[in-house]
Amino acid sequence: MFIGVFGIINLLNTLITNILTRKRELGVLQVVGLSSRQLSKMLLTEGLFYTFWVLLISVSFGTLMGPLLCTIFSAMSLFGKVSYHFPTFEMFSFFLLMVAVALAAFLVCLSAVLSVSIAQIQRNQVADTYEAVFTGVEADHVAALKDLPELARVGEYYLLGQEHSGQGYNASYVYCDSDMMYIARSQMELVKGELPAKANEVADSEYFLSAYGSNAKIGETVRLDTESFHGDYTVTGILSNVGEKEANICAIVVSKAALTQWAGFDPAGYRAYVHFKNDRKFD
Repeated sequence: MFIGVFGIINLLNTLITNILTRKRELGVLQVVGLSSRQLSKMLLTEGLFYTFWVLLISVSFGTLMGPLLCTIFSAMSLFGKVSYHFPTFEMFSFFLLMVAVALAAFLVCLSAVLSVSIAQIQRNQVADTYEAVFTGVEADHVAALKDLPELARVGEYYLLGQEHSGQGYNASYVYCDSDMMYIARSQMELVKGELPAKANEVADSEYFLSAYGSNAKIGETVRLDTESFHGDYTVTGILSNVGEKEANICAIVVSKAALTQWAGFDPAGYRAYVHFKNDRKFD
């Protein structure tokens, strides 16, 4: 039981650290449309995944080592004859306790992440504005929104999704315009250069360039080897996106030209993140 307590503390520490170190990453997901329910489901799944593997490894190892240690101690006559019985009740109790700890850690961390990320987004909003996200719209609809006098800023973006690279990382592809990059600056910032304009141009994260891009600079080329995007691309911008190293997910911004040539492109798949002017008129 004493060893089990340390195991529970270690699991709890792992769950808390895993979530709190990804606050900015989770904030990015919220900015681009991830709902609180989807975020909760994702974190709960991760917590249960960790718990399952901890239980599987500990029970398997303990089941193998228990009889072996009893046999060794009996042969050495250190504690007399030691008999072994499988602790069914204790293991079941420990399993329930581990699940309860995992759920408790998930709830505590989720409430902290939501409160911090939402507060951070609110602190970086344009003064006197309300925000809204339009999903499933076409590019001309976004252009029409930009012309509305009631809107202070309209950011256009498109989530292409994640693809696994043969080098071991997961590439998270997204298209966004300069307005969207400005809106999301507290979560993902363009620290150098500019957004890509041509099909063979990309903006990469600092983590990707240092770990997989041979420390390429602006104007130099990097090689992508995912299913949809492969070959040499010119770096036009460098992004700052905290939390990528822990998750091994590299943010890569592609141009609209590359987006429209993408095999999975849906003309009605754009999203618009808008700031309303004069929010008091909406009360």
